[in-house]
Amino acid sequence: MKSILKRLTDIVAVIFLADFAPVFFSPSPAVSCGSSKDEPEGQPSEHTIIVYMAACNSLGSNGCDQKDLVEIQEAVANNPLPGQVLVYRGDIDGNAKLYRVAAEGLKPLRDYASDGLSSVHSERMIRVLKDARTLAPAHSYGLVLWSHGNGWLQTGIEDNTSNDEARPTAWGEDRGRVMNITTLRRVLEQSGTWAYVYFDCCFMASVEVEYELRNTTPYIIGSATELLLDGMPYEKNIPRLFEYADGGLVHAATNTFDYYNAKTSPKDRTCTISVVSTAALDDVATACRNIIASGKGKLPEGFKQQPFMVESRCWFYDLRHYYDGLCQYISEDATRPEGQGTQLKTALDAALDRAVIYAAATPRLWNRISLEYHCGLSTYPLENAAAASTKNYNTLAWYSDVSQHAFNTTN
Repeated sequence: MKSILKRLTDIVAVIFLADFAPVFFSPSPAVSCGSSKDEPEGQPSEHTIIVYMAACNSLGSNGCDQKDLVEIQEAVANNPLPGQVLVYRGDIDGNAKLYRVAAEGLKPLRDYASDGLSSVHSERMIRVLKDARTLAPAHSYGLVLWSHGNGWLQTGIEDNTSNDEARPTAWGEDRGRVMNITTLRRVLEQSGTWAYVYFDCCFMASVEVEYELRNTTPYIIGSATELLLDGMPYEKNIPRLFEYADGGLVHAATNTFDYYNAKTSPKDRTCTISVVSTAALDDVATACRNIIASGKGKLPEGFKQQPFMVESRCWFYDLRHYYDGLCQYISEDATRPEGQGTQLKTALDAALDRAVIYAAATPRLWNRISLEYHCGLSTYPLENAAAASTKNYNTLAWYSDVSQHAFNTTN
């Protein structure tokens, strides 16, 4: 979720807003009535940023989408950008429109309200993303997903289009309906190639999420913890996202971190963020599988993991710290070959160094939890085989490829 929390570029950008919750009273961005053409504008640009906002939720009722739209418009008006920015906005009043952001305001391109679907229904989302590509052709496309987020957490049964809206789950919220990560993977696969995906929402820098999406985009930017309602600073980050091929993603992530790290209120000075190269996640999975299979998921007595939630029931822990604990258990086991734990840890450290391009965290989370460890990715440590069915964890690729090996007696 985006609790009090939340958060697109000139590869044409479409912004999806769905995980905000702060209260803002910003003036409404101007909407141009003079141009509602839905034809492509000119020749393909270098890049289009698409911001997809699923805002018919507490974020929308608190005006977070309005605030961010103003920031996006300011970014377009004040910077010479090498492409276009498109925003899809499903708002609190049930409106659902795709806009082109111009210096003079928002230009409506398509209206989707008549299809009766929510902004987190796979059919609606695929249609919007394909329309955005047609209307703002570019050599590359970046995607910003804006809404509430719950990482890998999902409840319910089968992952299929007809049942998309029947269960609360991982990404996005619209009129009480949601989308799980396996469905989001299908949406991204069916809507084209993405230069990056930026999650402007809570808990999405989970290894379970990013491993599931690893073949849909080369880079994922997100937070392993909750994100405050302000989300990312769009007026600063939109120009940087257009520079994605030249360090712009790290620059954007740094802008977001600096924004929160500069807060004077201890409670508001809270942020984690990372940029992950998905090409290296298979190596991370291999290293983690070797560790968890060797030690059967056992931690040293008294080992305390690094939580990324303030609630008593935590679903997200720092990945590196958890696997360091598993390696420590292996090293302390006299029946193991000498140096095995160290070798396994070294392999994981090398894989994580290739995968996590940038990671930053404030000293504390909500001024309640010390963030001593933050590698840029969270994980859910399975306590036993029966826990795999909790929240449908056993439907995820990370479970199949990694976690289940803690309980596989054939290893």
